[in-house]
Amino acid sequence: MNTIKYENEFATFEIRNDILYTEFKDQVSLTLVVARQVVADQVILLNGKSCPVLLDMRKLVDSEKGGRDFLASTTSIPADAMALLAEGKISLAISEFYLKVSKPAVPTAIFRSKTAALHYLKKTHNNIL
Repeated sequence: MNTIKYENEFATFEIRNDILYTEFKDQVSLTLVVARQVVADQVILLNGKSCPVLLDMRKLVDSEKGGRDFLASTTSIPADAMALLAEGKISLAISEFYLKVSKPAVPTAIFRSKTAALHYLKKTHNNIL
């Protein structure tokens, strides 16, 4: 995949080195509207391809049940591995909820370090190939 950058009002997206980086913007609350838009944009950007996804949730300021439930139930992102980047009470709670409720079909883990998250994605992706 070529390097592709995109942003909407809630998040920035970049596909680089076959990894989809998604980062929530400052002061975003994870509502149902936000979750739907972010997932829809990820699906469009990947254009039917699968790759590792790094979802940076550190800047989230709040979440609502609808947004959490949507992310937890969403299996439409064609990821072959997912790393959730979280720190602080809100982003860690959302990440843990996602892992416990959705029981993702792809390898998924929570990290506080971007370096560790990328190492995990590369290692997991190479093991899948």
